[in-house]
Amino acid sequence: MSEHDDQKAVFDWAKYSANPVLECLFAIPNASKRTFAMTNWLKAEGMKSGVPDMCLPVARGRFHGLFIEQKVKPNRQEPEQKQWEARLTQQGYAYWLSWSAKETIEVIESYLAGRME
Repeated sequence: MSEHDDQKAVFDWAKYSANPVLECLFAIPNASKRTFAMTNWLKAEGMKSGVPDMCLPVARGRFHGLFIEQKVKPNRQEPEQKQWEARLTQQGYAYWLSWSAKETIEVIESYLAGRME
């Protein structure tokens, strides 16, 4: 499966979940293939490299929200993504680097249950 397929599976799960707080889960489409002109246009609007793929802006425990970077092997976390991980965790957000849709769903459920400390 691709990162796209995994992320789509997560959002399909969230869409049909009985938990209404999952309506807050959203994607951050930074990695899409774009023309050079469109990339520059979006950067002018504030798009930044390395921002995680998903955000759940729901506070739990000591965290303000959850950011998730979705990967598939053999891909790896880029330096800009590691910088965003450090920035976000310093600001009180939970951050997770996930390798499958199943893992992402388990992390979201664990986060919402207050088990990510």
